[in-house]
Amino acid sequence: KIQLDDPYGYCGGIKTDKQTGRIVVKPPSAHKIPHRQARIRFALDNNTWLRFMGRNPHLDKSIQPPLDMKDATRVWTRRLQSSINKLAEKFHDIYGPPEVVYVLGGNATRCHGMISCASYETTDHAIKLQVPVIIPKEDNRQQLMHMAGLVFSTQFKVKQVFAPGQDPLARGWTRGGEICMWVKRKEFRRKANKAASGTGGGGADVKKVEPSRCRTLSS
Repeated sequence: KIQLDDPYGYCGGIKTDKQTGRIVVKPPSAHKIPHRQARIRFALDNNTWLRFMGRNPHLDKSIQPPLDMKDATRVWTRRLQSSINKLAEKFHDIYGPPEVVYVLGGNATRCHGMISCASYETTDHAIKLQVPVIIPKEDNRQQLMHMAGLVFSTQFKVKQVFAPGQDPLARGWTRGGEICMWVKRKEFRRKANKAASGTGGGGADVKKVEPSRCRTLSS
């Protein structure tokens, strides 16, 4: 969740079904306007953006006075900044500090050039960090970036390693002494080694590519 520092609330939400005990999504007409906090999923939901514009078809006009585009974008950008900060902090707790944050999604393009970094403190408040944030300007650039990431990910696989007990310094998913890590596939390691040694190529300097840590946020 993030704190909402504006009076515009959010649309949607989740609840626990009393009969089954399952978590279910509330109907589209559900809303809390205003409200002090919201789950990121609904603080940045498209129905919430339509509410900003006064065009949410599920709400009465009396509870969604429209904002102009400039004010709506300003509120949206503040919410996205808070969300990125919170998600970067959570990512750090599990995998270590991210190298970069990519924000993808149709409602994110309007924030292009308005958010440049994520700022957060580690859970123990020991250090403050800033991470670059990239928001593509156009939808087609988002699609290319996403596909490039998928292609790059084919160079790696998940490898299980075991340690006698939990290792708080290991990065990856931990369950007991089991740790899952992303490692480069053999065929890609061989290609990188040949290129670095100058065999089979023109002898140009080639830097070894290491797996990067990043976070992708859909908005």
